[in-house]
Amino acid sequence: MMGIKIRNLTKSYSGKRVFYKLNADLPDTGYVAILGHSGIGKSSLLRMIAGLEEPDAGEILFFNPSQPKISIVFQEDRLLPHLSARENVALVGNDHQQDLVRADQILDQLGLEDCKTQKVNELSGGMKRRVALARALLYGGDIFLLDECFAGLDKKTRVIVTNTLDHLQEHALVIIVTHNLQDLKKKDKYILRLEALNDISD
Repeated sequence: MMGIKIRNLTKSYSGKRVFYKLNADLPDTGYVAILGHSGIGKSSLLRMIAGLEEPDAGEILFFNPSQPKISIVFQEDRLLPHLSARENVALVGNDHQQDLVRADQILDQLGLEDCKTQKVNELSGGMKRRVALARALLYGGDIFLLDECFAGLDKKTRVIVTNTLDHLQEHALVIIVTHNLQDLKKKDKYILRLEALNDISD
């Protein structure tokens, strides 16, 4: 079933065209991998899907549901360094005590059981990526936008994250920006190759 319809999406920054009449139909659940070289607009597309940026022309339409809840993990971790991992995750909830319990559960699931109470500025880059992902999981949603969520992860933690996302994509749409399909090589997925879809010629 269709989840997102992208039609004639056009976007420029400071006179440089990034998208021109981009079209794509995305499912309502499962994996979507967005591929493309640096600067082609992968992160910009995520931001427009999330409603954080407006296209210059064209539209993004949502179906099933028509007003989805969207959770995003940015390329930058965007964590509060003076708070612990669990406190950062719980920030997006509505019931702080219950959210701390849920944060602990998600961090355990992502292999961070030994550093839940550590301040974020004491964590490695790969740990911070998983804390950012945990925050998105606690927030929940119909659509998850993940910008380079495997960055900084070793082989073991990649497997842990992939297993978590495998369960998530059964009932939500998981859109992943990546340079490398190896993390999803055995998965059923929709591949969005921006070079092939995006005509930026004048």
